Amino acid sequence: MTDVWNLNLSDRWSLYRRWVMDVREGYHRTISYLNREFEWGVERLNKAKTMQDLEILEGADVIGMTTTGLLSSVGAALGSVQALHVQ
Repeated sequence: MTDVWNLNLSDRWSLYRRWVMDVREGYHRTISYLNREFEWGVERLNKAKTMQDLEILEGADVIGMTTTGLLSSVGAALGSVQALHVQ
C-alpha cells in the first residue's frame, strides 16, 4: 500500500506506533554503541593517565603525599614504583 490515508484509523495508528518503535530501536542501538565507545575511551584515558603518573613517580627522587592521596588512584600507581630506602 502506498497511501496510508486509505487505511482505517486503527490501522494508521498501528502503523504509526510501529514507525515510532522502529525509530526508538534505531536510536537505542546507536546510543548503546556510542556509550560503549565512550566507556572504552574513558578506560583508555584512565590507563594513559596512570601510566603517565607512574613514569613521573619512577623518575622522582622523593615522593611525598598525604594519607588521603595514598588511598586514591595515585596510591595505586605508587604501589608499582619500587621503594628506595635511604640510610
